[in-house]
Amino acid sequence: MNTKIARHAAVAVLAAGITAPAAQADESFAIGSVSAARGTKASGVLTVPAGVDQATFIPITIVHGATAGPVLALVAGVHGSEYSPILSLQQVLPRLDPREISGTIILVHVANVPAFLGRTIYTGPVDGKNLNRSYPGKADGTISERIAYRITNDIITRADYVVDIHSGDANEDLRPWTGYYARHGTPDVIARSREMAIAFGFDHIVLLPQTPTTPAEAIYTGATAVALGKPSFDVECGGLGAVDPEAFGRISGGVMSLLRHLHMLPGAPAPAAAPIVVATRSYVASDVGGSFSRQGRAGDQIEAGAAIGYITDFFGNRVADLRAPKGGVVLSVLGTPPVREGETVAVIGHVDQTSR
Repeated sequence: MNTKIARHAAVAVLAAGITAPAAQADESFAIGSVSAARGTKASGVLTVPAGVDQATFIPITIVHGATAGPVLALVAGVHGSEYSPILSLQQVLPRLDPREISGTIILVHVANVPAFLGRTIYTGPVDGKNLNRSYPGKADGTISERIAYRITNDIITRADYVVDIHSGDANEDLRPWTGYYARHGTPDVIARSREMAIAFGFDHIVLLPQTPTTPAEAIYTGATAVALGKPSFDVECGGLGAVDPEAFGRISGGVMSLLRHLHMLPGAPAPAAAPIVVATRSYVASDVGGSFSRQGRAGDQIEAGAAIGYITDFFGNRVADLRAPKGGVVLSVLGTPPVREGETVAVIGHVDQTSR
């Protein structure tokens, strides 16, 4: 372990200063060296030891409620330049009074610290791998695989429910949505995942299409949870590397509503009243590399054939025009110029009309 990681590990557990009832003092909840007694919260780091490459760490908080209940894992920072989830959990944490909570909340503040500190998009700077394609991970793999292994075995397996919170990456403009695996998992897990996605309160819900049959095939954070029998859904909110208080508020409000839906906090949730279901998505890719100029923005409703943007070469010559193959809502679109040959520049969602 290098000295920087050792310093982080040395913070050990930062107790919240709330005294647990004496009769329940021995009912602690621990992950690695981070341990919280009943009615307290504690923060610290889950270490990822060095292997074929360098060591790293995962900053986490355990909020261990005063009364028993389910375990909810909130995972942020799987992609290091998706800042809204990371900063939102920092804002949520002071609102979580363990004396009011039934059950336990695990907050993964930054799943991918190397990508966060390295300011990389999509992939990690050490091994070039996408953490959200590396689950369930490998104990002896590269750094992204070892991070995925620790999250799978120390976080997901300990949870009853899992939320994977994302935003558009630093190059992506994005329309907020929640999504769940509509064909992955048992009928009960699918139904509860859907209820959780609605309870978060966002008005667009995307049906995620992947259908892995084992955890080894899941590759994504949420899909791994579902493969292990845990109801799970994804959140997407924020983007373009922005420090966006509106996105923070939406995510924070969604977390509080979800906690009430799960009866982990008193009060009524604030679910989406009439959610719009995005049943399928189209991906618009560029056949050439160069500089992308978008026409419109995420959230726009567009018709088939509508202009998405165009590509210029390195001399400013317009070499390609990109158009929507079908009508729908623009869920995300690149908001910065660089584009590689074959890269997706926009994702268009197509609404399930039977849900409206």
